[in-house]
Amino acid sequence: MPAPENWRTDPAIAGGGYFADLASHGFDLFQYLAGDIVEVTGFTARQVGQYAAEDAVTACWTFSSGALGMGCWNFVADRREDRVELIGSTGRITFAVFEDEPLRLEGEVNEVLAVPCHEHIQWHHVQAMNAHIRGDAEHPSVAIEALKTDRILDKVLLRNPRRPD
Repeated sequence: MPAPENWRTDPAIAGGGYFADLASHGFDLFQYLAGDIVEVTGFTARQVGQYAAEDAVTACWTFSSGALGMGCWNFVADRREDRVELIGSTGRITFAVFEDEPLRLEGEVNEVLAVPCHEHIQWHHVQAMNAHIRGDAEHPSVAIEALKTDRILDKVLLRNPRRPD
């Protein structure tokens, strides 16, 4: 369980705690894969009360394509689990956002793909941003994309009537 003095758990410093810090990366990835999220709602709680930020969050959303998504984040659970499942009519894809886990394809063809993390986790981002600044390529994650994700987080977190603003 995270220590109470961790900066990520103080809403005055980190806003939405672990959810805002970590879920933002997942939402960025989901929108990159499936398109913009056009509607979102959620619920938040401070289940353990160890710190002021939310320690449990659920959210449901709709992509511009009409696909639906849902997520559950519990930062005081008895174990750490990082799993995303994309479930379709002919199979599913399972992967982790942060953990160095294989990507699993299940359906007509079942496959497990090892996608190792780079030694320096931000390497590809730095390379892509460098190319973007030089005008050699368009970076897929620029400020407007971050703003879309920030609005999603705000809608989930600010929906909670018990949240002090």
